[in-house]
Amino acid sequence: MKYQPFCWFLFFLIGVNGCLSQNNVDVENIEQVRAITDICPNEPTATLVSSNVEPISLDEGAIAKSGTVSSNKHIGYTFNAQSGQQLQYQTEDDLCLWLYSPENKLVTSTELPTTGKYTLQISTPQGSQSFNLSLGFKAKEVVQTRENFSTSKAQSNPIFKFSRSDFPKSLCGDPKPSNPKDYPVNFYPVHVPYSERNLVIAKSNFCEDSFPKISKDTGEKVIQISSFANKQKARDFGLFISSEFSEIKIGSPTVIYE
Repeated sequence: MKYQPFCWFLFFLIGVNGCLSQNNVDVENIEQVRAITDICPNEPTATLVSSNVEPISLDEGAIAKSGTVSSNKHIGYTFNAQSGQQLQYQTEDDLCLWLYSPENKLVTSTELPTTGKYTLQISTPQGSQSFNLSLGFKAKEVVQTRENFSTSKAQSNPIFKFSRSDFPKSLCGDPKPSNPKDYPVNFYPVHVPYSERNLVIAKSNFCEDSFPKISKDTGEKVIQISSFANKQKARDFGLFISSEFSEIKIGSPTVIYE
C-alpha cells in the first residue's frame, strides 16, 4: 500500500480545496496536478447525513476503515485531535476527501489548526467506489513531553508543595473538571519503572490507586502513580517522590475532551 499525502497537501501547493488521490502523480508537474484536482470539487456536492458518520479514535495509532461511497452518498468520520497534529492516510483508491475543523471550516493546511472534533468527508469523483483507507496521525520526530527527573538542587524549589503526612492516599491526582468550558484538558501521568517492589512502595507510601501500564511513549511497562492537569504540578509531584524511586518520567499527556 503506497503512502499518499493527505489531499490538503495538494491544494496547499496550488491553492485548491478538492483533490483526488492518485498513485502515480508527479506533484512537481503543476499542470498535471491541477488537472487531477479539478476532478474533485472544492467543496462536497452532497450533504453528509448523520447516519453515514462514524466516530473514530486515532489516539492509539492508525486504524483501517472500508466502505462504499458515490458522488451522491458520502461517508464521514469524526475524531478528536490537538492543535499541531498532522493527519495522514494510505489508500489505493481514487477518493475525494475534505476535512472540516471543529468550527466547521475546510482545513487547508497540513497541520491541524485547533484542538477539538474534526470531520473527514469522503466521496468519489464519479460513480460508485469501494475503498480501503488507513488513517492516523503523523508521528512526531522528537517527543518533547517525556522528561527525566533527577534530585539535583536546581529542582529543589517546587511550586506545588506535597507533604508526606498527607500520604498514602486512596486516590491521587487531579479530578476531571466539573465545568464543561474547561475541556479539553491535558492530564500528565507520573511514571516510575515497573517492578513488584516499586508497585508496593507506590501503593503503600503514596497512592493506593497506582497501577501498571504500557507507556505509549516508550512501549515499556511502567507504573503510573498519579496524573495531573498541570504539567508543573506533575513535575513537582515527581520531585516529591524522587527519594523512593531511581527514575521518574512525566509521560505524554492524555487529552480528555468531556
